[in-house]
Amino acid sequence: MKNKIYLYFCIALLFLNGCVVGPKYQRPCTPVPEHWKYEEQEEVPNPDVENWWEIFEDPVLDSLELQAMRNNKNLFAALFRVHQTRALAGIHKADLYPQVNLDPDYSSTNGLMEVFGLPATLPPILRAHQMLYALPFNLKYELDLWGKLKSQYWSSLRRHEAQEMAFQASVLILTSELASIYFQVRSLDAQLDILKEFIGICKEDIDINQERYHAGLINYVDVLQAERQYQNAYAQYFDLLKQRALSENRIALLIGVSPTEVSMAYSPVVKMPPKVPSGVPSEVLLKRPDIREAERRSAAEHALVGAAYASFFPSFSLTNTLGFSSPDLHDFLSRKSRLWAIDIRGSENIFDGGRNRSQLSLAWARFREADAHYQQQVLVALEEVESALANLKMQDEEIRSLEKAVKASQEAVYLTTERYRDGVINYLEVVDSERTELELKRDLVNRIGRQYISTIHLIKALGGLWALP
Repeated sequence: MKNKIYLYFCIALLFLNGCVVGPKYQRPCTPVPEHWKYEEQEEVPNPDVENWWEIFEDPVLDSLELQAMRNNKNLFAALFRVHQTRALAGIHKADLYPQVNLDPDYSSTNGLMEVFGLPATLPPILRAHQMLYALPFNLKYELDLWGKLKSQYWSSLRRHEAQEMAFQASVLILTSELASIYFQVRSLDAQLDILKEFIGICKEDIDINQERYHAGLINYVDVLQAERQYQNAYAQYFDLLKQRALSENRIALLIGVSPTEVSMAYSPVVKMPPKVPSGVPSEVLLKRPDIREAERRSAAEHALVGAAYASFFPSFSLTNTLGFSSPDLHDFLSRKSRLWAIDIRGSENIFDGGRNRSQLSLAWARFREADAHYQQQVLVALEEVESALANLKMQDEEIRSLEKAVKASQEAVYLTTERYRDGVINYLEVVDSERTELELKRDLVNRIGRQYISTIHLIKALGGLWALP
């Protein structure tokens, strides 16, 4: 009868096991605009590429991105953080199951023992030799009646999901930074080409002015001005080479190799970057890994609120022993040597000085902090997309104006050079005209390079993908 009572009691506890107290988690709902302020008027189709950087159709960039994915050490560290959170979730999951141990034991005792009930002719203290063989299976199980352990497991599982999103964010940051520096190098190559051409023009001006000086047509000041412009252009050329070398070193760091192993061939950027579809604002919330990470961290903190609520309820633990115990090895596995024991213990907090209530307040505060961080991350995402779209739109207009300015400056250089050779104007006006043309050309290719970087910033702000996961 007693055994049946114990059995019914255990069954009732198991039915109760797994209930979860506390509020139910709901994904935060954040209002977003229906369209972007600076979105393209014409619809841009989704690019048919596997990786976002492939829209630039640059095999060198594709190769560098793959190297970075394979070799970048910070990316490895982020991946191992994912492994850590997965292992931690496994530890918390193990708490939901019984722990079963096999504890074999053998003891032998030889000594004096007081024995009662012996005949008067025998001494009451005899030397005895006792042996005991035991093979018990011990089961320990904390009954999760109120879902405290389950809530802790859910929290660790959501932290693992958040860390996976953090890894995706690290991939996006790495690939976008690498692409930005790559096109910065290509923009520098275009500026170097312009300076090479300008240096050649300056060298010709020096030769022409020296001939005109020796012919008595001009004074030596014009020769010095041509020489000054030539040396100044050379200084700018070496400054660009320095910037290019530093950018190459940064690329080497990102792809996980020594700077001595990276030497990029010259390849000036000459065309405008491709258009990128901006989609609708609500899709950004689904695609950006940092937003998804923030939402999962908010969910993890909410699960701990449930665990804090469960602390107000009594806890129960079950200990069960099943096995064999006998002083005689021959009868060790016989029926009469079977060992069975069960122990159910409960614990209810009577007074804790407000500890549980403070833990609940702490859990709520951490959840609200995580939720506020999520809301802020959404606003940051919207701001980054709008800023990238605004940059692209305004830079398009700047480039159109600069293209017209370059054409005008080229014609101005031609006219001033002819007027100088005819002796109508002095050489200072030629220098000023050539310098203006150089600055406009460099500014134009620099803006085109910025357009590539702004395109990359837009892709990053959109989450790096165009198809919903």
